[in-house]
Amino acid sequence: MGENADVVRSMYEAYNSGDRSRVAEFLDPDVTWDFTEAPDGNIYEGVGEVDNFLGMLDEVWESARIEVLAQEERGDLVISNVRVIARGKGSGVVVEQSETHVWRIRDGKLAEGKTYIDSSSGARTK
Repeated sequence: MGENADVVRSMYEAYNSGDRSRVAEFLDPDVTWDFTEAPDGNIYEGVGEVDNFLGMLDEVWESARIEVLAQEERGDLVISNVRVIARGKGSGVVVEQSETHVWRIRDGKLAEGKTYIDSSSGARTK
């Protein structure tokens, strides 16, 4: 994989560590993350909005991690097929969901992202 894919993979590692300030280090200050396919259906603009979104996830999930299943780099685009695994706070229910993340990298930072939910796999609970 190339340098841009390494940036994305490193951001996922930071997310999995639970260190949101480290996640922010990989984001362009003007990052835009299109999460309109998710239940909340929002587009987050800027590091502050992305951090607020991740904070909201921390309130819902006891733990969450992103597993990279496959990754492809096409110039400044990185396409990541991932599995998101999260455990609900209180309920302890584990949810797994397949997603595709498409990131545009600018100057070594994640500048634009879009999350596609794999509706054919459905979110599975354990």
